[in-house]
Amino acid sequence: MTVKLSDYVASFVSRLGAKHVFMLSGGGAMHLNDSKTALGSRVDRHENIGRGWIGREGFRALVNHARLRRLGAFIETPHFGGDVPDRRNLDLLKSLRVTGAKARSGR
Repeated sequence: MTVKLSDYVASFVSRLGAKHVFMLSGGGAMHLNDSKTALGSRVDRHENIGRGWIGREGFRALVNHARLRRLGAFIETPHFGGDVPDRRNLDLLKSLRVTGAKARSGR
């Protein structure tokens, strides 16, 4: 099942309200991990960033989303072979993020 990020965020906002989704009253954070199983499988099996069903492009969209990009994040991944505290996953997420003028313009 393919879901556009904008539709997914809109679904959360309609159910929970923007205040709770975007933590408008203060700091907030996202919990990030890729998934070994497809959306709707009702199975919570974590995968390294970019290696599962969300994939690199899904995370690229997430970390550059106009409202979500301002939030901090926690990662919960299986790690890459003894790589603790998971530097490769953190570096990958940082590499997907657009910076500078492109980020400010929302592109």
